[in-house]
Formats: sequence, structure tokens, C-alpha cells
Amino acid sequence: MPKTLNFNKMQKPSLRIELADEKHTTIFVMPPTKGEIEAFGEISAKLGGNKLDEAIEMCAKLMSHNIAKIPITAETLADWDIYDIQTFYRTYIDYLLEIKNSKN
Repeated sequence: MPKTLNFNKMQKPSLRIELADEKHTTIFVMPPTKGEIEAFGEISAKLGGNKLDEAIEMCAKLMSHNIAKIPITAETLADWDIYDIQTFYRTYIDYLLEIKNSKN
């Protein structure tokens, strides 16, 4: 009998992030959608420039794609500096590479 692939019950890998807020909110970011991948590629190319607001918006968008559907906004990340942004992007890229290289 063939296996059943049920996308409703699929357990996807997630990236655990603890925010630096008073509640130490923890979110589990899900793999990105096609649109998020494209936008991430565009903003990553600009990261070294003066596009910090766009970079923070992209971080918020990627982080909002989380299991609990907790909205993350640029205001949530208002205290982030370039180090925080780069750390998130590096960790996120490592997460994507882990998914890409996993043996499903």
C-alpha cells in the first residue's frame, strides 16, 4: 500500500528565537515562502548599505512566519542595531542551509 503524504500533519523544521523583550517571547520561525525567499535575497544584497529600515522590516517579516502566528513588526525590533540584524541573517541562512542539506 502506498504511503500517504499529509501536508496537514507534516512537521517542518523551525528556527527557535528568543526575543529580547520583557517576556522573553520565544517564537519558532517556519521555512520561508517563495516570496519571502525572493525578498530576503534582495534585501541581503543591500545589507551593507544604508537600508537598515528595510533590513529590519525583512527580519520582522521572516520572523512573523512562525508557528504561533505571533506578529513581529519593525517596532518590535526597533532597538536592533546592525549587529543584531547581521546575526539574525547569518543564523537564518544557516537554518536555510540545514533545511536544504537535510535528507528527507
